[in-house]
Amino acid sequence: MSLYHARWQAEKPVSQLLIVHGVGEHIHRYEALAKKLNQAGISVYGFDQLGHGRSEGARGHINSWRDYRDPVEATVKALKDESDLPLFVWGHSMGSLVVLDWWLSSTQTINGLVVSGTLLAAKASWWRIAAAKLLSSITPKLSLPLGLSAEEISTQKEVVSDYLADPLVHGIVSARWGNELLKTLAEVNTQLSLIDVPTLIGHGADDAINEVESSYRLSSSVAGQKQLEVYPGVRHEVHNDSSREHWQEQLVNWCTRAHK
Repeated sequence: MSLYHARWQAEKPVSQLLIVHGVGEHIHRYEALAKKLNQAGISVYGFDQLGHGRSEGARGHINSWRDYRDPVEATVKALKDESDLPLFVWGHSMGSLVVLDWWLSSTQTINGLVVSGTLLAAKASWWRIAAAKLLSSITPKLSLPLGLSAEEISTQKEVVSDYLADPLVHGIVSARWGNELLKTLAEVNTQLSLIDVPTLIGHGADDAINEVESSYRLSSSVAGQKQLEVYPGVRHEVHNDSSREHWQEQLVNWCTRAHK
């Protein structure tokens, strides 16, 4: 199935950033930020993940977690073949799990990771977990509500209203998606200490979607250089809340400091 790709090219690029978005959203929700990063010499790339945005596929459905992982590998390879500029990969929310899982399985080398709204734990009761495993084998494409509240993504009213009005945003996942998520969470959590690439981590202290403890655990576990930014009063999207400008500054510093 074909995926929709987007790029925002800096006029005089000094580095590259690949963005991997979260569940239910799409890459153009990062367009304004990408254009800001362009002004700092960072070229930005991304794609709508399978079953999201303008990409093909049933909304919120995957057959395997590799449906998310493999496009990251292919895009990183293409960017490295195209340019020798420093390359960073940023995953937000579900995208953070995709990126961490990709890095742990890939032989590609990059200059650093960026992770925000870190997803390392599923907020689900034992019976929901059991149901996901059962339904995944019986009716894998069964659509289920994601159960996210738009108000939980940001304290900024315009961000919430734009999210609710966005026709490319959806709030469903499949039974197979749920089971694949649980399996990937289990695998990644056992390998966090193997992450030795420089990693920038951002999280809102008031994030009710993915609790901040996941970012604390990631920061304490990774073996490589790391920087953790936790923002009081901020919810799920650090790039779309009162922390927006500070987070943008951290992204610029992280992706360009090799040139200072």
